[in-house]
Amino acid sequence: MEVCMKFIVGNGEQLKMELQDFPSPWVNWLRAAKILVIGVMNGKTVAAYGIRGMLNMVTAYVEKEYRGQGIGGRLFEQGINEARKQGIHFMTGDALSDNKTSLHLCFKTGCRVVKCLPKHKSILILWPLTIKGKFVYMLLRIACSMVPSELLAQITEWFSARAIRSD
Repeated sequence: MEVCMKFIVGNGEQLKMELQDFPSPWVNWLRAAKILVIGVMNGKTVAAYGIRGMLNMVTAYVEKEYRGQGIGGRLFEQGINEARKQGIHFMTGDALSDNKTSLHLCFKTGCRVVKCLPKHKSILILWPLTIKGKFVYMLLRIACSMVPSELLAQITEWFSARAIRSD
């Protein structure tokens, strides 16, 4: 069954009213997005995909009752296309290692593993969107292989918090 969804593109500031019914941690992250794609069905915002911060960190959310309908995949495609249009070379993210649905979607849309942090049950990932993005991926893999996982987890948390405050 084809789901009829409309996508709206802007940034977190422009589209903040569209996010008002989302849970608080998600709405805070998405309001900080420099690129925000929201999915609307029957006049209701049901999904959002944001890219924020200097590392182009990806955050995506689909309302529970709309999951399993292919909305996440379509949302990712829209977000990646918009990032390319705006000249972004790469995007980064992290996923819980036990979140099979999220990991499947990330790999399906072209992400690559930068480093696994088993103690934190997370995986650092990067989507190389251009040749420059592939170069960043290689450099980041090398850099992350030299940093202890515990420190890398703290750095990741710091960047995530900074992305919310600075955009």
